[in-house]
Amino acid sequence: MDALVALAILGAGVFLSMAFFRAEVKEVRSTHERFAALLIAESEIERLRTLPYERIPIGEGQPLELKLLSAKHLKEATGTLTVQEIAPGLKAATVRIHWSSPRGTPLRVELSSEFSRAGSQHDDTKP
Repeated sequence: MDALVALAILGAGVFLSMAFFRAEVKEVRSTHERFAALLIAESEIERLRTLPYERIPIGEGQPLELKLLSAKHLKEATGTLTVQEIAPGLKAATVRIHWSSPRGTPLRVELSSEFSRAGSQHDDTKP
């Protein structure tokens, strides 16, 4: 009888350990994917910073080519760029990266920046 109780306790311990490990792996994967998506968005914002103000394209939902290796870590990744002139000499750009979790849950990150004709910029990250 004591052996049966010991096996039950051991089995419960192994089961709980496995459940905890799976949750940790899922959290690490989610963090890695979010970091990869932010790297892609940041790269696009940095690319816009290299352009003269006049060449920053105004438009909504412009598709992005996801060329970075980070995009390989994201399932069904797509990206869009929206640029609006919010005041004379001031443009706001928003990069959105969308992907799916391994279970198919849609996920996204968003990174925004403002560009002025004078050259000053302001960043704002939104999860």
